Amino acid sequence: NAALLPVRNWRRADHLRTNVRGTENVLAAAVAAGVRRIVHVSSVSAYAGRAPIPVSEDHPLLGEDAGRLTPAYGLSKALAERRAWQLAREHRLALTTLRPCLIYGAWDTNFMPIFVALAKLPIAVMPACTWLPMVYAGDVAEAVALALEKPVAIGRAYNVAGEDMSVWRFFRAWREAGGRSARLGLPVPFPYRRYYDTTRARTELGWRSRPVDEALRETLALDPRPWRR
Repeated sequence: NAALLPVRNWRRADHLRTNVRGTENVLAAAVAAGVRRIVHVSSVSAYAGRAPIPVSEDHPLLGEDAGRLTPAYGLSKALAERRAWQLAREHRLALTTLRPCLIYGAWDTNFMPIFVALAKLPIAVMPACTWLPMVYAGDVAEAVALALEKPVAIGRAYNVAGEDMSVWRFFRAWREAGGRSARLGLPVPFPYRRYYDTTRARTELGWRSRPVDEALRETLALDPRPWRR
């Protein structure tokens, strides 16, 4: 998983090279070293087209026939996951795939800096009707550990998503946790909703996401930087 890499300025070829070829290289190294148990971190961005809410693991992934307007990140994660399953069949690897949504937490270089920059404006304008699926980095790590421990996870894919939550709710939780923010927050209507079904992870792995308030307090404790008031 290369989630620590900043990807905002990447081109399509950068995503494909890192995610698809990177997956091939890691699995080739695992095969050479005799490692059979693999947890591949994919993404909910790999799902194809419009999907019902909530989106389950049975929804199809993007394929090579996806149009040029398809986001490069999602396409690269889908192709990487498809390649991982192909290599697992060829080399008899015990593979599990995790599909996390937008990850937040300490030391994040992608989402959190953008969110904090918006939150600390003189007036923080936040979408009130936008429901973005988010999950705490610590909860993703817990999902990886559980997948490795549970034999039932072999050959399975799992959505890894936090509570169904609006961006405005996340902003309020950030303020209450002590995060740096404007004195005045202004909710604006911007309707959008996406939600992912985590029933499989909860029932088969015993996985649970922690409350956002707890996760943000831990984020600030681990990585205060200039994020506190």
